Amino acid sequence: MSKGKNGMVVALALLLVSCGGAAPSGSPIGGGPRYRTVRELLRGGDQPLPREQLLEIARFIRHWERDPFLPTTPPNPEQTPSTMALMLTWLAESPDVSVAMCPATVTLAEEQAGEGAATGFLMGAGFGMAAYMIENPAEAADPEGPRVQGAGLESGLLWFEAYYARNQARGAPILEELVELRNEGGRAALQQYHADHIRCGRHTGEPLP
Repeated sequence: MSKGKNGMVVALALLLVSCGGAAPSGSPIGGGPRYRTVRELLRGGDQPLPREQLLEIARFIRHWERDPFLPTTPPNPEQTPSTMALMLTWLAESPDVSVAMCPATVTLAEEQAGEGAATGFLMGAGFGMAAYMIENPAEAADPEGPRVQGAGLESGLLWFEAYYARNQARGAPILEELVELRNEGGRAALQQYHADHIRCGRHTGEPLP
């Protein structure tokens, strides 16, 4: 596990606990009969997975982020561990993706509006970056780069909006600014925002001067 991924998963786990341990589930997808449950979809995830299975995981994430509160397909009938716990375990153990979180956006949102302003955002960003790297294997070599990080911003905003719509997240000017930016320019605009305003690596998540 990379240092970046380890920090990412710890942060996500802490956020999950801070949200009362609730594990939202996602919206329907065509997972197909091969994967009858989320557990089956992620089976063997601590080892390199076939490309076909990784793409199914990416599709699962993409449909999940449309509304993390709707039931998933494939489902997680046992709910022990929760869908969130299963996905976090996969993210932590997978040798196929290495997620690096630059938390500048979350930090600024909480400075502006207090704790809970970015609820859901961090989890969505992490899973979104993983999906993007599966969909774009060439980008996986630069998890701290603006293309991967901008894709994370895009997914994080979808999760934030779902939480905000259910009064489970507080708004913040930075998040409103990013939603507007996304609405105007899509993922490319968020990728450019990251390139212009945030740097990772040794100064992880430190805003640029």
